[in-house]
Amino acid sequence: MSSVTFNDLIAFIPKAYHPKKEKITRDTELETDLGITGDDADEFIAKFGEEFNVDIESFNPNEYFLSEGEDHFQTIKSWLFGSKIKKNGRKRITVGDLEKAIKSKKLV
Repeated sequence: MSSVTFNDLIAFIPKAYHPKKEKITRDTELETDLGITGDDADEFIAKFGEEFNVDIESFNPNEYFLSEGEDHFQTIKSWLFGSKIKKNGRKRITVGDLEKAIKSKKLV
């Protein structure tokens, strides 16, 4: 995609993953705010890389997202009650980080 805008990224998110949060900003965190975690995070990042031609080879999802089955209680609580998933020492990744990756063509 040439000349990708922030609005293109915002339009992509609900197509790749159905977040519960309606307003998405550059500060929106993928895991804690949108609930993207586990295998869904892996799939989302793969779709993101493909859609925006971003190199994701050196991106390690385990540094940013709960692994599938790591904490079922947090994931279920997030889906049922809309509570945030706790980072537990993992790095944060925001929609703004994805926007930067689109510009640099690499997510690290």
